[in-house]
Amino acid sequence: MRLFFSASLNSLLFVLLTTLIVGCSETNELSESERRYNAAVTLHAERIEETRALLDEKLTGQFLSDINTLIYAKEKLDSAKSVFIDAKIVGITSPDAQALELRLKQFEKQAAKSSLSLLRAALEKTLNFQNSVHDMPLAPVSGASLGSNSMIEYMGKKFNTSLDDCCLKDLKNIEVFMRGAEDELFYALRKRILNVENDLTRVLSDDDFQSDYKKRLTLLENDMDAYFQP
Repeated sequence: MRLFFSASLNSLLFVLLTTLIVGCSETNELSESERRYNAAVTLHAERIEETRALLDEKLTGQFLSDINTLIYAKEKLDSAKSVFIDAKIVGITSPDAQALELRLKQFEKQAAKSSLSLLRAALEKTLNFQNSVHDMPLAPVSGASLGSNSMIEYMGKKFNTSLDDCCLKDLKNIEVFMRGAEDELFYALRKRILNVENDLTRVLSDDDFQSDYKKRLTLLENDMDAYFQP
C-alpha cells in the first residue's frame, strides 16, 4: 500500500513539476517581450524628457543664439521617435513627441526670416567688398605688399573671414534646422543657402547674375510674406 501511494505521489509530483516548468517557460517568453517593450518605453521617455529640458531650460529667446540648441533638440526628438521603430514595436503613438514636434515647428518662421535676412546681409557685404576693390587705394593696406594683386588677396581673405562670421556660419546652421520642413518655400531657402558661396562668387564677376540674384531674393521675400501672412 505504501509502495502504491509512493508511486502515485511521485507521478503527481512529476506532473506538477512538468506543469510548472512549462508555465515558467511561457512566462519567461512573455516577460522577454514585456521587457523589450518596457525598455523601449523607458528610453523613449528619457529622450522626450531630454528634448523638453532643452526647450524649457536652454533657450535664450534669441533665435540665432539658440539655433544649435534647436538642432540638438530636433536630433533628440528624432532619436526618441526612432526607439519604437528600432525595437520593432508597431502601433505606438506618442502625444509627447507630437507636442514637442509642434513646438519645434513654431521656430520655422524665425528660421525662414533669419535666413533671408542673412542672405541679404551677405549680398550687401559682397557688394561693399566689390566697391572697395574698385576704389582700392594705391597705398598699401596694412600687412600687404605694394603690389595691387597682393592687396586684393589680403582684402579678399579679410572679406571671406568677415562673411563667414557675419552670415555663412549661421546660414549653414539654419539650413540644418530647416531640413524636413514642408512647403516649397523652405526648399527654395535651403537651396539658396547651399549655393550661397557660389552665388556670391558669381555676383562679384557677373553683373547680369548679380541683378538676377537680387530679383531671386526679392521673390523669396514675397513668397515668405505670403506664406506667413495671418
